[in-house]
Amino acid sequence: MIRFPALLLVVFGCPLVVTAVDSQEERLEFIPLFDGETFDGWEHQGNWVIRDGAFHRLSGGGPLTYTAAEVPDDFELRFEWRASEGCNSGVYYRPGQVEYQVLDDANSPYGDNPRQSAASLFFCIGPDRDATRPHGQWNTGRVVCKGTVIEHWLNGQRVISFDYADPRWKFQVDLLAIRGGDLTGRGGNLWLQDHGQDVSFRNLRWRPIPEDEAVPADPDFSPLPVTGQGLAKEQARVERMLATRRDAAPRPNLVVIMADDLGWGDVGCYGPSPIPTPNIDAIAARGLRFTDAHSPSAICSATRYGLLTGTDPCRRYHTSHVMFNGEPMMIAEGQGTVASVLSEAGYRTGVIGKWHVGLGDSYPRDLTSPGRGAGDVGFERSFLVADGHNMFPKYYIADGKPHGDADGLEFPSELTVIDRLGYKLLEHRPRGEWPDHRPDQQIGATSADQSVRFLESAAAGDAPFFLYLPTCAIHTPHVPDPKFRGESPLGNHGDFVMEFDWLVGEVVATLERLGLTEETLIVVTSDNGGLPGAKRLGHDTSGPWSGFKGSALEGGHRVPMIAAWPGRIAAGETTEALFSLTDITATAAALAGGFVSPQDAADSFDQSTLLLGQADSVRESLTVATRGCQEIVRREGPHKLTLRPDTDRSVYVNLDENPTEASATGSAGGQQAAAMLARLHGYFARGASRPGAVAKGNTVRSLQTEKDERNATILERFP
Repeated sequence: MIRFPALLLVVFGCPLVVTAVDSQEERLEFIPLFDGETFDGWEHQGNWVIRDGAFHRLSGGGPLTYTAAEVPDDFELRFEWRASEGCNSGVYYRPGQVEYQVLDDANSPYGDNPRQSAASLFFCIGPDRDATRPHGQWNTGRVVCKGTVIEHWLNGQRVISFDYADPRWKFQVDLLAIRGGDLTGRGGNLWLQDHGQDVSFRNLRWRPIPEDEAVPADPDFSPLPVTGQGLAKEQARVERMLATRRDAAPRPNLVVIMADDLGWGDVGCYGPSPIPTPNIDAIAARGLRFTDAHSPSAICSATRYGLLTGTDPCRRYHTSHVMFNGEPMMIAEGQGTVASVLSEAGYRTGVIGKWHVGLGDSYPRDLTSPGRGAGDVGFERSFLVADGHNMFPKYYIADGKPHGDADGLEFPSELTVIDRLGYKLLEHRPRGEWPDHRPDQQIGATSADQSVRFLESAAAGDAPFFLYLPTCAIHTPHVPDPKFRGESPLGNHGDFVMEFDWLVGEVVATLERLGLTEETLIVVTSDNGGLPGAKRLGHDTSGPWSGFKGSALEGGHRVPMIAAWPGRIAAGETTEALFSLTDITATAAALAGGFVSPQDAADSFDQSTLLLGQADSVRESLTVATRGCQEIVRREGPHKLTLRPDTDRSVYVNLDENPTEASATGSAGGQQAAAMLARLHGYFARGASRPGAVAKGNTVRSLQTEKDERNATILERFP
């Protein structure tokens, strides 16, 4: 077959462009999408015509869509476009609102905003220069997409080059998502927009980009700034879209109470338990009880990070560990949280209790002036046990500073580099005696009092509220309030569980007294599985599951979880659907009408339809890790795969057939195990599992690299 370059011919006095692929494009295997003469492969509603080898929008009626093939995942598209005076159109190359803008910048009202100008990725990011020709003249356009990198070209100049997973572009990516665009969408059809003005297109062709062809983003790319009226109009439009989202949502109050180390067997509603838990059981009787809910980690700090951020802690090695009192905050600056999402949606937000995700940004942490904390990640009010009641200093951090008599005190310490599973962490060890401004046996009562104060204050206003109440109970040492000592048949362990149940009851009673029960969704859960110590008393905190806190076995991370919202969540129901505590962020956002950035909450699924009885399940899989990612678990229904990264060995079990995990088969044990292992590696490569979320991927092996690099840094700075 002979291919001819594009030629301008005169046939009976009329110019005709013959669409062709030139020799350079032929080597790159470009495929022509338009023959210059027919609508072969294209569909429209009769409002487009072909003249002079070009598509022309003739009248209103809708887009011109290429239906012969879907857009490749990685591709280069080349085309020419011509705008009429005041024209606004676009080339849509991803499902949803992902568009190369076609515009007469000089005469369109959109032209005063570079993010909406010609060659922009509309309502996301603008070009770095104006390379547009006047209306009525032909322009050459080009779109290049490889992985998370997008390039737009105009008249031979690359005017956009950015990686949408780069936090540098979070604001721009958020704009597009608010409009409804999804940069992660793949497949779909290419279509040319009919926006009501005349526009023409010709010489459309594309090529798939091979896997080994690199398309790096330009690190020096800087889009034109948006200022003046263009910026004001954009801000007003964004606020209207966000307000519409809020107006359509039910917007309940939200209370999340998370115990520390509470297992299935500790709670009455999960089976016979010798420990009385009447308040938790009452919530289960009027709500939804989950039997396959999981903490994203088998340990405390990592789960707290996951719940707050909506991102699985095993995405990074550091966030899979337990934090000590010398460590800064695990949550990155600028990273969204469930609190920031709800705060931006107009909620009052508060956290009372065990924080344990670090404070500040300095190495080591400043104990006197902790720095960046709960108030910087969305919480309006905070009253914290900074790490755990088993850690020092023994003080509270109230709204960012030591509380009461602890404010202004010095805490002379010896900074120690400790080793946990070969990972170097920072710990302040007291020099001499540090005063105790937080008696262990009073923490429960203090948390209850602070929670009641927050609820009363929030109830006095018109805005809905979010209270996150992570308790110290029932972590060791077991130091219940004296009024609970000796009240259970299981010693201090059981007494501490009873104290936690009492605290739940205090919150419920306060909501009832304030008349807020019908307007409040309350969730009760635990940060990981139960403790093994009660075994000596004849009590199995994990109920029917094997393993305990810290273990990859189900008992290490399958947690009790109950959700109640009178009149909205069916009473007394049970669900076997998979749920991860990371799902709190996206679920809360959906119920509040809040916005979750595509660059945040990488693994948080919106489970609101499940809660409200509109879906039987949402998740098909979830991922859990033990401390330091020693073991990484993938669950898919009853199928469970556990990978040990250090040996690259994995074991598989079907929990329907073997719920106690008494035996398991290696990765060679069948196609199911092999397929799950491949999907687990794909989970890391994608960087995010939530639909619409974007993040840089990594590998299981890169976790070890991160560990080694951090260790080297710590040992260099603190020899």
